[in-house]
Amino acid sequence: MNSFYRFWISLLIFILNFFFVSESIAQQQENSDSSLLREFKKYNDSVYFYIENDLTKVDIFYPKLVAIGKKLKPDYLHAEFLRTQAYYYRLKNQKDSAVLTLKKIIDILSPYPKDSLKEISVLTKTYNLLATIYLEANLYNQAIINQYKSVLLAELIHQKFPKDEDNNHYLSWAYSDLALIYSYTDDKKKSQNYFLKSISFSNKNCSAYNHSINQFNYGVFLLDIDEIDSAKYYFEKSLANFKVKSDLSEMIAVKLNLAKVYILKNEFEVAEQLCNEAIDESSKLGFNYYKAQGFLIISDLFLKNNQL
Repeated sequence: MNSFYRFWISLLIFILNFFFVSESIAQQQENSDSSLLREFKKYNDSVYFYIENDLTKVDIFYPKLVAIGKKLKPDYLHAEFLRTQAYYYRLKNQKDSAVLTLKKIIDILSPYPKDSLKEISVLTKTYNLLATIYLEANLYNQAIINQYKSVLLAELIHQKFPKDEDNNHYLSWAYSDLALIYSYTDDKKKSQNYFLKSISFSNKNCSAYNHSINQFNYGVFLLDIDEIDSAKYYFEKSLANFKVKSDLSEMIAVKLNLAKVYILKNEFEVAEQLCNEAIDESSKLGFNYYKAQGFLIISDLFLKNNQL
């Protein structure tokens, strides 16, 4: 594929997970040691914060989180710790360990109480991460199966809490992730339908940030099917919103995809400027994946420019 939202979308899903964990941990009752809860929340939040903002600092907080996690009871909060651990394994390219850890969560929380938001929300994100890992391994059927499970659980959350914006984030991004997976198959129509479903749902039920992510993801899909002007429209809409709150990793990803748009439109100076900005910002924050993608796009730019 010409664009690259596989890493991007999974990263954003976990921004949501980090946010929702912060809210729900305060309500956790099973682990009675309040000091332990505070320590867990502190280091769990720190790990997610630096995953989003500066990958070079993740390893400072992760060992402390593991030490706390070993003290937790095998319940909802322990499952949250395991999910963070699985994401860390994935970040380190230890995919087998990540899958085994996620399956432990399913064993802990299944069968889940049908009226328990905490367990359902953790399982929703667990199946989502499993789907992401299978997608990265090009195991599309497995990815679809697990993401459908995530969608069904997200829809259950929405049925029980239809007016809760935080919960609605789950369903919005669950649709978007399913669209992403289908975009890697031959079923582009189903992919587009789920992207549009996520945009429509987030426009009515979610925050501007959530809606902007869906717009960006749809823009990447449009770029991949060569609808260049439509892709540019959705990228620019999402970038404007991300700039409002200085969402750094999101802005980098949008700039890189916009650079590809301008290359296709033979506007090389604009494309080069966007790439250089993205590379500089990625270097400062330790986002090596985005930095590498920036250099690849620069290479494509010079190659195409020299051919004209």
